[in-house]
Amino acid sequence: MADIKWYEWIYSIDENGVVSSKKRKWKIMDIILKQQTWDWYRQISLLWKRFRVHRLLAVAYIPNPENKPCINHINWIRDDNRLENLEWCTQRENILHWFRNNGRKHSKLNRINNSNALQKVLWKKVIQLTSEWILCKVYNSIREASRENRISVTFIKSSTKIEWLWALGYIWKII
Repeated sequence: MADIKWYEWIYSIDENGVVSSKKRKWKIMDIILKQQTWDWYRQISLLWKRFRVHRLLAVAYIPNPENKPCINHINWIRDDNRLENLEWCTQRENILHWFRNNGRKHSKLNRINNSNALQKVLWKKVIQLTSEWILCKVYNSIREASRENRISVTFIKSSTKIEWLWALGYIWKII
């Protein structure tokens, strides 16, 4: 059992990712804390703050001499928190790992199974409407609309899916 950084006096974690509160004067034994899966990651709350279990494991057990900020799941399964499945990496290395494996179709990580699917969505025509449903402008792509209106592509895409969500006071529709 290794102590969790910044919570050494309260919590510890073992090699399998089981987090437990330490025995104290008023407690007879260690208590194993319940983990939840959220956004495909195993997470746990410690003193009202949520942590991802794979990060706690890596900090406790995997040396990081190069001070890399990210943790990569080698086998692509985000809730597989075995030590041999985790490695420290940079953001760039993590993205390259995804592209080298072409975003494996069997992966839980991947919502868009191939990189061309995202391109197809981004290059569809988009119309901008006022709140009274009056046509303002037609854009050749979501990217073009994003650049001209200085809002994110993600925000425009999400507002096209949910009718009540407006971006910059306009209604956006993909055609």
